[in-house]
Amino acid sequence: MKRLSFILIMFIYLLIYQLFLISYGEIIRYIINPLVWILFALISYFINNKQKRIYKYFYDIIYIVIIGALIYIILFYTIGFFIGYTNNPYSLTISGFIINAFIILLVLGLKEYIRNILIWQIDRKRFLYLSLIFLLFVLSDLNWYQMIISFNDILSVFRLITKDIIPIISINLLMMYLSINSGYLPAIIYRILIFLPNLILPIVPKYDWFILSLFDILFPLFIFSITKYKINKKSKMMPKEINKPLGFKNFIILSLLVMIIMFGLGVFGIKPFVILSGSMRPTINEGDLVIIEKVKIENIKAGDIIQYKTKDYSVVHRVVKILKDNQEILLITKGDNNLKNDSKPINKKDLLGRVKWRIPFIGYPSYIIQKILGINRRK
Repeated sequence: MKRLSFILIMFIYLLIYQLFLISYGEIIRYIINPLVWILFALISYFINNKQKRIYKYFYDIIYIVIIGALIYIILFYTIGFFIGYTNNPYSLTISGFIINAFIILLVLGLKEYIRNILIWQIDRKRFLYLSLIFLLFVLSDLNWYQMIISFNDILSVFRLITKDIIPIISINLLMMYLSINSGYLPAIIYRILIFLPNLILPIVPKYDWFILSLFDILFPLFIFSITKYKINKKSKMMPKEINKPLGFKNFIILSLLVMIIMFGLGVFGIKPFVILSGSMRPTINEGDLVIIEKVKIENIKAGDIIQYKTKDYSVVHRVVKILKDNQEILLITKGDNNLKNDSKPINKKDLLGRVKWRIPFIGYPSYIIQKILGINRRK
């Protein structure tokens, strides 16, 4: 009963902190909240039954977690060479690092310690208690205030779910699994290693939120798969004919899939685009795939084929003339197969990129599907 009461107290604190206290400013986030988690950790220590637990696969899991976290960091920052970097928003001074370590790293570590104590105090109704513990720590990682103000439309709700909720659920599922099978130390190591570069490196990659979500969803899945395979293999519970899990080969495939998704989103400065109309015939035909590169309007020349946006669709046409109006550059465009120039000059806000390559016919499946569905706005 006292363990359930303790969990309920933590729920109540999260409710009060997220909905009321957090709006009072830095002293709550920087001092009060870490002190409360220290208090929760002390309570956890005293309610612990002090029974010594032996984790059979402790060192194996530690090794997997460290290697997985290092792969995450290396891949996360290496891709920055393609998309560019931006300044780290965290303070990199010694005092700044100490403060951030206190309010972020310390709290992350305390949460995993408390999670482990709570998990191993369960003797009855294990599924119910595990569900409560999981929900508790998911809610502790979410920003409730940000969630509430994000419920504006369907798009914002979708972004909230994919950007915040699903990654946090994925990470907490992994933390629960690690805590059950190897204690709190591997979970602490993973969370601190993943976050530590944010506090010590002067730059971070300029990722879109969707890419950050992919990292936080897929890597816990990767580590879970490797860990589960290792445990099953050592316990000789897995038949030989069962396929291996997300090992190195499959991880390479997974990484390639992530890279393809990132390419499709334009993360690397270029992105694919399927032509749906014949306005650029015979230079570019329906079903051709063009690769669009990001470019400044100052680097556009007459004769270049560009992509620009107009209302709720985009157009790929050729630049036939360049004008300057009060030092603003305007592009006059025309489809090669059209009789007249486009009605509206293109400014730098409307410019999406320049056609770098054309690959004939490869976009035809997409072209046919979009025609069947009646999607004909992309020119």
